[in-house]
Amino acid sequence: MQTKHVVLAGFTLLAVSTAAIAGQSPSGGTVSGIVSYEGKPAKMNRIEITRDASCAKLYKNMQPPLAEDVVTGPGKSLQNVVVYVSAGAPDDPVPSTPAVLTQKGCRYIPHVLALHVNQEVIIKNEDEETVHNVHPLPKLNREWNESQTAGHPLSAKSLPRRK
Repeated sequence: MQTKHVVLAGFTLLAVSTAAIAGQSPSGGTVSGIVSYEGKPAKMNRIEITRDASCAKLYKNMQPPLAEDVVTGPGKSLQNVVVYVSAGAPDDPVPSTPAVLTQKGCRYIPHVLALHVNQEVIIKNEDEETVHNVHPLPKLNREWNESQTAGHPLSAKSLPRRK
């Protein structure tokens, strides 16, 4: 089993072929732990939000949001980390429920999204005045490039190839 990394304008989408994503596999295995770092945590920079007038308007009376390249937690833990079993685990069935990625406040929620190979993903645009561009550049799957008007979800997509 292998992962598929797809970068979509500031967030990472991972297609994984086991249920290790959720921590427990229907076949009985469990993956648990904490991913931590050593040394000083990386500085989180503010997102440059002023290039799009409607995004800048959302943050007019507050600081722009922080980039989530590296997000730390208590006890030197890292957040937004995906751990997967790379070999030896059985392929669990693809969930019938689509994964959902939401664009809200000119940000992706969640920032990191893991899904199974062939699992559908729906990308929603909850920004009322912003047209977003969705353009993943996968290594193994076909790229796509679509404009997403305000308030409309893209049609469900999936990443079928993993090798």
